[in-house]
Amino acid sequence: MIAKGTTVLLTTQYLEEADQLADHIVLIDKGKLVIEGTPDELKREVGELKFIVTFDTNATNAGVALIEEVFDHSSGIAINGNEIQVPVESTLQISDFFVKAGQRKIDINVFSMQKPTLDDVFFKLTEDNK
Repeated sequence: MIAKGTTVLLTTQYLEEADQLADHIVLIDKGKLVIEGTPDELKREVGELKFIVTFDTNATNAGVALIEEVFDHSSGIAINGNEIQVPVESTLQISDFFVKAGQRKIDINVFSMQKPTLDDVFFKLTEDNK
């Protein structure tokens, strides 16, 4: 924690570095202020958790359909080959997903949960400005 009364200005393109070092962050895109706040405040802009799942090649289409049904975030889904990422509103959605995947015999290779990063914040808030 920085001593009271002292301010250090750090400019960086490495948001992981900013996340570790800064108490307050200002994101600027094309010379304009996009958002400011603490790292945790900024990360809440994209949600609390992200669910990442990789399906067997044969199950990708069925997996995407199931994710759209369970998570109800068709606009928040990111698909990269067999890997799908979706914001999570409630961890109950994840258990519902696994129950339905088992019932429908949808093969899942790998899954994980991840907290949002400042990179996620930057890309979400600046994608409309491109």
